[in-house]
Amino acid sequence: MRSVLSVGLTALITAPAVAGIDLEARTPYQLRVVVRTGDHPALTRHFRADVKKALGSALQTALGSLGTVEVIDLNETAADKLDPLARLAHEKGLEALDVVTATAPAKTHFVFVDFADGKYEIRSRQHDGTTGFVTPIVRKTVHADRGFVGRLAGLAVAQDFGAVGTFDPPAPGGPAQVGMVLKAGELGSMDGWVKKGEVFAVLQMRQVRRSAPRPAPKTKAKGGDDAPTGPVLVGTRLDGVLLQVIDGPRNGVCTCKLHKRYRDLPFDAITVGYRCVRLGTAEGPLKLQLVDPAGTPFRGDVLQPRAGADDFPEAPREQEEMTFADGVFTSKQPFKNVAFVLVKNGEAPVAKIPVEIYADQVAVRKVTLNAGDEEGRYFQALVADMRERILGARVMQARSFEDLANLQKKDKPKALEYGQAAYESLDKESLALRGDLDRLKQRMGTEAPAGLFAPCETDLRALEQKTNELRVHLGRLKNVIALEKDPSSAGNRKGLEGILLDAQFFTQRLDYDQAIAKYEEALKLPDLDAAQRADVEKTLERMKKEWQTKDDDHIAARKFVYDKWSKLDKAADVRDALPEARRAADKCKAVGDKVTLLKLYTVTPQVLERFATDLKRLVEDAGDDTDKLEALQPFKKVSEEVTQLLTEVGKEVGADRAKE
Repeated sequence: MRSVLSVGLTALITAPAVAGIDLEARTPYQLRVVVRTGDHPALTRHFRADVKKALGSALQTALGSLGTVEVIDLNETAADKLDPLARLAHEKGLEALDVVTATAPAKTHFVFVDFADGKYEIRSRQHDGTTGFVTPIVRKTVHADRGFVGRLAGLAVAQDFGAVGTFDPPAPGGPAQVGMVLKAGELGSMDGWVKKGEVFAVLQMRQVRRSAPRPAPKTKAKGGDDAPTGPVLVGTRLDGVLLQVIDGPRNGVCTCKLHKRYRDLPFDAITVGYRCVRLGTAEGPLKLQLVDPAGTPFRGDVLQPRAGADDFPEAPREQEEMTFADGVFTSKQPFKNVAFVLVKNGEAPVAKIPVEIYADQVAVRKVTLNAGDEEGRYFQALVADMRERILGARVMQARSFEDLANLQKKDKPKALEYGQAAYESLDKESLALRGDLDRLKQRMGTEAPAGLFAPCETDLRALEQKTNELRVHLGRLKNVIALEKDPSSAGNRKGLEGILLDAQFFTQRLDYDQAIAKYEEALKLPDLDAAQRADVEKTLERMKKEWQTKDDDHIAARKFVYDKWSKLDKAADVRDALPEARRAADKCKAVGDKVTLLKLYTVTPQVLERFATDLKRLVEDAGDDTDKLEALQPFKKVSEEVTQLLTEVGKEVGADRAKE
């Protein structure tokens, strides 16, 4: 599962498919500029008012009919009136915006002003609401003249004002040119905001749901939210993909060339299209750090990058070579907006990477030493994303079962209504995931390493099986509801069917103690006929045999899985409990306890999600404190180890299911 030090875990059930993205050619920009000043006597309310006036006037004049500008004084806004984005930037700093991926109604640009050593420091960063994209850098400007602060802040906002476009990718193997439709492009001239040669970051837009569907929003289930969350559009920037304007804009449309590091763009059932955001690039030398997948920089005698201005270098030329010092490669010549980097290990090319140019910024890119690893790493990332989606669906599925169990105790008809909605959503998700996984296998073909898809297959089969169990349970629930409404049915019969329904549901949730108690309760009813009694006795005998413990260590392992591991919600607690989780898994394997192993496999995706959520909070709390962020780096390994444990246990229980 991907590290959440940079990206939060997205455990989601998909929303219904949509036709595509609105081009927004006639939709104006809503630009919010949020101004905050530090705690210094020079940064008065009157000073902020001057900055606000200068920003609002200059930006509205520049935008004209393309949009509206609102300038907000963060110092004068009550904390409880801040939206989540503004609260995050205000409390954690502009660096904390790295974790944001969700879209929003407006484009928000933060301008933070501080005063130190007789100079004004302006720091700014933008979040684009249309795509969820956050500018890659926090732009910093320092000036001693108070009167220039508003103007400099306006220039910083304008430089990073990311005009937004929408495009359809070219067909595989076809020309790399695409037509890009600009947002607000039909409302006025875009010449001032988009120019030939400029580059756009490309985002994959996906429509997702952040919680399980809940037709009964007033019902709060354990660990759930009070109300359902509707579909959310989330943008993910694609690594190594840039669009460069080669003509236009004309009538709100640009002709662009698609530069990409990998073979093609990712696409799946929740992808609704592709958008792009203009980058505030500049002209200057390329400063590049090449690191391995673990983040360790390569030395200059290991890799040799060369950079071209118009395309990737072919025949070696002196001006394309790069010097190496202090872990950074620097080009001999300046580049405007983008450089095309060919990385070689000796004579073997290992990567071709288009890199945007930010003045005085070091670009960091991951590479490997083997030429054949480039596409392999890309596909492995796609498979990791695929598995994350499957695990996310399993989390939603588990929550659905919990909600259904709680509702069933109080109101069976409402439980049936909820369960049917949850089943439809989960069934649709299972089909979409199966289709995406099959397409991914087809794309990789014989290039896929052995076993690459095995964890995805195991997790998806578990999702499909539990979804089918939900369907069967809903059929039983429907019959029990009909029986309870039938005045001609005997009371004991109604009670028996209700008890058996609960027993079967507890069994599906692997709560064997409660299931056994329910079956024993059923055996005490006088109206149980001979055939039913024999069936219940047989089921009870089998379950008691499966549930029997072998020794004290086995008892401790099961208690750990059911009572501790399944309830952990803090990253540090998961880290500390991981060794015991491994011991519990090993013990259950040794004694053949498949039920507890299956419970471990079932609850671990939820543990991972809570781990990621808490780790994301810790990262946000750390802000730009490098020491705190460094202290959180080992948690990435914890996440990987928990995922590996899930894979190992899944392989064990999956193999057993395959034999059934």
